Amino acid sequence: MFNRSVFRYRMVLTGLKPVSRVSEKILGPFPGFGDVLQEAILLKREVPTRSVNRIILILEGEGKVKAGLLKRSTLQEHLYKAGFGRRQMSKVAEARKGWQWKLHIKGKKYFDYPSKYYCTDVGLRNVRLGLRQQEETHIMENLIYNELLVRGYHADVGVIPIVEKNAEGKRVQKNCEIDFIATGGGKRYYIQSALNMDDPQKAGTEIRPLNAIKDSFKKIIISKSYGKSWTDEEGILRINIIDFLLDENSLDR
Repeated sequence: MFNRSVFRYRMVLTGLKPVSRVSEKILGPFPGFGDVLQEAILLKREVPTRSVNRIILILEGEGKVKAGLLKRSTLQEHLYKAGFGRRQMSKVAEARKGWQWKLHIKGKKYFDYPSKYYCTDVGLRNVRLGLRQQEETHIMENLIYNELLVRGYHADVGVIPIVEKNAEGKRVQKNCEIDFIATGGGKRYYIQSALNMDDPQKAGTEIRPLNAIKDSFKKIIISKSYGKSWTDEEGILRINIIDFLLDENSLDR
């Protein structure tokens, strides 16, 4: 409990604004370098202290780039230009508790998007705001984010495009948000935070982005309105917020 308290008090109401993302059209030393660079950025974002040599070994091992093709100096230079150099990422490691990137789920790329900020301590957040703005929805989302960090996960906000028909019958694309993409230890979870799921319209809003994700990673909705946890017919795990906070293994039910 002491370590958890220290963790949550380390940074209060602080954050770091994300730098501009890498352009998809980037000139590199070989065809497809832009995609390889994006993969390298994902690896660096997952573990800010991960070395360039280690990133190259991972990329080669996963078949993302041919062995010996990607030079250390080249990748290091482009990571620095993109805002992911060693010194830059050391600052990220210290401040990452207060902000999130937006991750395009299908494209697996980070991009510019209005930032989301969370407080390390919700009680101090309330005092700082003069005990105003007591929105349960925001506070619950903040608690979930903090708990994911305490458990050692890295949390991103996800965005997935969904094509629907509008009132005129025309097909339009909308970007729907996934509250958290929690990654760590080779695992990934897509998590929605929903205070109340009793409203059918609200329930549809939360479920729709999860159903649009076509990979096999676990999809979860955390809500105050749930009783006992269960998995629905779509394979989505439904968890009560109290159960989530009290059980460190709740995501693996």
